Amino acid sequence: MTDAQGPAGWYPDPAGSGQQRYFDGTTWTENYAPGAPPAAAPVKRGHGCLYAVLGAFALIGLIVVGGLIALGGAAKKVSDDITKTNKQVAKEVKITSCAADTLGDIEVDGTAHNTSSGRSDYLIEVVVDAQSGTQLDSSVAIVNNVEPGQTAQWKAVTTAKSASGVTCKVAAATRHASITP
Repeated sequence: MTDAQGPAGWYPDPAGSGQQRYFDGTTWTENYAPGAPPAAAPVKRGHGCLYAVLGAFALIGLIVVGGLIALGGAAKKVSDDITKTNKQVAKEVKITSCAADTLGDIEVDGTAHNTSSGRSDYLIEVVVDAQSGTQLDSSVAIVNNVEPGQTAQWKAVTTAKSASGVTCKVAAATRHASITP
């Protein structure tokens, strides 16, 4: 309704209040219909939900990255500890004999001296090399339940045949704590 048009009556407020306003047939009065308060302004649909989802993904990403960094540090510490342990174990494991057995195969004998504070198991890998440096064979020896301060004997049998200039060496050695029931 505009001024000077139509019959008098209650109509939607042309000012957009959401209420009924009285038109006297000539002008809009300041009279509003009793009852419901003005309707709330329409809700603007924005990107709030999208931002919430993106924020959640960003937070999860930060947590994952932080966790990976922490794990990387822990993994490096474990790796450093293993390297130190392997260096220590290399000092504990010795070859005492590298000779042919009765069949002509190279047999490697050695000792493992436990310098740790607990009962330990050893896994020892030995290699047999030709005089040229070519690896002829490898074998493993396992020694279980070596008490602290004790020395245990071990033996590794290979299929490499005895020849002049053959050498034996410890390629790797690891020590693990024994599990006591």
